[in-house]
Amino acid sequence: MTASAAPPGSEVRSNDPEFELDVVASVSAEYPAHVGSPRAARHFVSDEMRKWGFSREVRDEAELVVTELAANAVLHAKSEFSILLRAASEVVRIAVHDTMPVDPALLVVRPGRGLGLVSGLARDWGVDVTAAGKTVWAEIDATYPG
Repeated sequence: MTASAAPPGSEVRSNDPEFELDVVASVSAEYPAHVGSPRAARHFVSDEMRKWGFSREVRDEAELVVTELAANAVLHAKSEFSILLRAASEVVRIAVHDTMPVDPALLVVRPGRGLGLVSGLARDWGVDVTAAGKTVWAEIDATYPG
């Protein structure tokens, strides 16, 4: 199941093959269900994006997105989580997977907090639900500098 908070009329992207073909850089990491893990995830994403050559502005947006998604995994899902960070030619996708499946309709989006911040920064975001949990992903507009 996939849900998205895409604006009306926009393309909803999940794990589509077109994105896979466009990937120019990809990295992943796993974290325990610990209060310090969102901070570690933020540093991981920032460090990798710096290596790839992204600007401070783009890294700031990605850091905020991953921190919010990772904090949700720890605080609400009470779950260990993994991050998949992928850069394509014109977008960065941050995906955080945890072990708690949830109906995407139950996710609360409040302006200025959590998913509300993610929704405000991302060009698109969504939730993929599987038997093993869920993946919340967000895409940020960014031209790959490499």
